[in-house]
Amino acid sequence: MKILLSCSIKYPSHRTASPLSCCSGKVIQSKSVHDFKTCSCGACSVNGGLEYLRRVADGEESYAELSITEEITDTK
Repeated sequence: MKILLSCSIKYPSHRTASPLSCCSGKVIQSKSVHDFKTCSCGACSVNGGLEYLRRVADGEESYAELSITEEITDTK
């Protein structure tokens, strides 16, 4: 049974990439909000693009998180 492992919106941070590495070694990445991607082995999926992180997997051991987040500083 697949479970939703993480779903978050982090402001004022900015995500510059949101890939994950499957337990099979394949890297998958969602590039836009509704770009749901599943690994070819079916162990994990990613969604949300740069807007939010959503991970669906068999368990936390099914993938390695590779997302990169940078802090946005106020430029005013």
